[in-house]
Amino acid sequence: MIVRNPTPSEVDACAETAAKAFPNLSLEHWYGSFRMVAEVFGERFILMVEDEGKIASTLICQPAPVYINGGLITHSSTGAVATLPESRCRGCAGAMMAECVRVLNEEGIYLSSLWPFSYEYYRKFGWEIGSEIRLYSGEAKVFAPLGDPGKARGAVEGDLALVIPIFDAYAQSYNCLTQRSQTWWNRVIKINEPLKLATQPEDGRGVIIHETDGEADGYIIYEVGVNEEKKFFSIKEIVFFESEHRRDMLSFLAALDPEASINFNAPYDDLFLQELPNPRVINSTINASFQFRVTDPERAMEALVVDDEVTGKLTFALTDPVFTNGFEFGIEVEGGKISVCAPDPKNRLETDIRIFARLYSGYLNAFDACELGKLKVTGNATEVLMTACEVFSPLTPYRSWLEPG
Repeated sequence: MIVRNPTPSEVDACAETAAKAFPNLSLEHWYGSFRMVAEVFGERFILMVEDEGKIASTLICQPAPVYINGGLITHSSTGAVATLPESRCRGCAGAMMAECVRVLNEEGIYLSSLWPFSYEYYRKFGWEIGSEIRLYSGEAKVFAPLGDPGKARGAVEGDLALVIPIFDAYAQSYNCLTQRSQTWWNRVIKINEPLKLATQPEDGRGVIIHETDGEADGYIIYEVGVNEEKKFFSIKEIVFFESEHRRDMLSFLAALDPEASINFNAPYDDLFLQELPNPRVINSTINASFQFRVTDPERAMEALVVDDEVTGKLTFALTDPVFTNGFEFGIEVEGGKISVCAPDPKNRLETDIRIFARLYSGYLNAFDACELGKLKVTGNATEVLMTACEVFSPLTPYRSWLEPG
């Protein structure tokens, strides 16, 4: 068994392996994904397992920075983790996932996220739940009276130039959303001109724009589907800055087909139910979301944005299932910057890389982690934990369904 990058001539064969592993998606879909990664990011970000002379497993990575506390940190999504049915339970995917962590570390990519088929499986390689999300669904007719549909419109050619800066501003209010280049929008997110409304499943994706006084300040990207002969609008991303703007766009979407249903997700601290006259007309659940990984904790800490007023020292002692020697390092915080220094046994936080990922994403704070028995603290516990809370971002972690992984 050999884990390696494919040659250019093997990229299509990797796609064919993924198609055999996931026959619910077309071969053309997988050709498009693997060829895009090879062209945009390079074969270095495709991994394969060669086993007994055939390609048994594959995955792709898509590097792009993410916002953490308003600053940009190197990051890559990890996805399309596929193994041929006859090659499963032989350790192929596991060897490939471990190599993926090492590759990202070597390439100076400090963070990774993925959408898991199994949280337990990816924990074995250091990924952990990075967030929760709220899921909302309901009949379109209950969304219709919530806002003013006249303040929203269907997108037209040229509107992508309006959508991009709206997302960029919104993304800085959360942790873990991607900084999207034009290439990222066009090739990864697959949003290209001309934008349009979609009303039938065959129309593909649709886009709605919200405007205030003639200025675009929100959007919805959605798809149309059918489930048991019932049409639904599945919102892949909804971005807004005022709560009424979301209600306006949902009202506009509902008017496209009042007999359909609408579903969307939101960050776990979202307040949509608080806005409803009768919250029982909307189904709402809280679910685990993406998994998150810190591949280089020292460099990741140095890259964090912190307030100028924060000062202090901490030592982290981290176990890691891939880097078996683990990590032990100190940090010093002063003047809005974090620098790595020698470990100090007097102010020490001991945990594993998975809990460290939760702290880093903002999903878990240090006091809660300690209360849950996930952190061992040496020194003045209150002081050490307070410093950790000041260092890690307080922003809510969130990734929309448009984020790959």
